[in-house]
Amino acid sequence: MEYLQLDPLNIIARSHDIKLHSRVLDYTPGMWEDVTYQQRKFFDWGNWLAVRAMDELPYWRVVMRRERDSGSRLRAIARDHADAIVEMRAVLHERGIVGNRDFAMATRTRTQNYRGRKDSALALYYLWCTGEVMTHHRDRFERAYALTETVAPAHLIRESDEDETDRFLLKKDISFSGLSLYGLRTYRNVLEKALTDENRAPDQNEPRA
Repeated sequence: MEYLQLDPLNIIARSHDIKLHSRVLDYTPGMWEDVTYQQRKFFDWGNWLAVRAMDELPYWRVVMRRERDSGSRLRAIARDHADAIVEMRAVLHERGIVGNRDFAMATRTRTQNYRGRKDSALALYYLWCTGEVMTHHRDRFERAYALTETVAPAHLIRESDEDETDRFLLKKDISFSGLSLYGLRTYRNVLEKALTDENRAPDQNEPRA
């Protein structure tokens, strides 16, 4: 299982608990939170919200930076709520752990956005998407944020090589969903480069002068 997708909806049970119950002996709801937020073996991130292995963080930090630099949605939040982002960054440094409910609606600028109804909510979401903060824990499934350096091991707070990251993402995509036209189009440049590099590699069986 490459990812554990998280689902806030709880009808019979949350889908991620159902998935783990079918795969893990003696699983009980919420066990994933212990290994994620207490043992720190995993972290959650992404618009397609999923739990990912903590030792994969350097790859995902490349993706976070790419989304910050090229994602129109995040650029819009950065432009429209720049002051709130600076404020939330300072609050996190001061308090350590911060949740969206810590800020009353009456004290904030109201927004009309799927990701939050307050400027503070969008600012925290932006910092989370871009890797400045991570989920420290969850309270009734709502994220409590903390600075990344207080959550992740220091040696993992770095970026992997760009080409290495692309190969990693391609392998993850194929492992998760198999070969697809979407995957082939998305990682076409990675595949072409890999094939080019292979063609350039010397034949190990060819005699050398």
